[in-house]
Amino acid sequence: MALNNYKWKFELVSIAMSVLISLMVLLPIYANTRDYAFYFFNFCFVFLFLSFTRYIFLLRMTPFSHHQLTKLIFIFLAIPLIWLILDGVGQFQAHSDEIGLQSFVEHLPADKQVSIISYMKNQMLFFGSGSIVATIILALRLIVSIWRVKNTSKV
Repeated sequence: MALNNYKWKFELVSIAMSVLISLMVLLPIYANTRDYAFYFFNFCFVFLFLSFTRYIFLLRMTPFSHHQLTKLIFIFLAIPLIWLILDGVGQFQAHSDEIGLQSFVEHLPADKQVSIISYMKNQMLFFGSGSIVATIILALRLIVSIWRVKNTSKV
């Protein structure tokens, strides 16, 4: 009982830290752009990447480590989640190719525009592709964990 209580506390602290880090990654974009259309996707990519990477390596520390139904829900939600991530990356790439990211930073001096555009593009593609990979690996990790709990009582 006490161990489960610590797991819930760890989960809440981890989620709070993931939200805080996600907001910190978005802070330079928020401070330097106007009408940036990809805040939702960008926040989701960073949050999913951090959270799912934590689940991959620290699954034993989660409150649902022995709860099979929750793991199955995560596995089956991985497919639509990957489509959502691919849609977000595709929309960002399309906007970058067709309109350009300079439309978000036209009010800045030219040298600052280059650095902010580079930051937007690099972090969006890094966390977008990272969240896709983390989602796939987490689904596989959860399948292995379900098998282990069923057959050996280990996570």
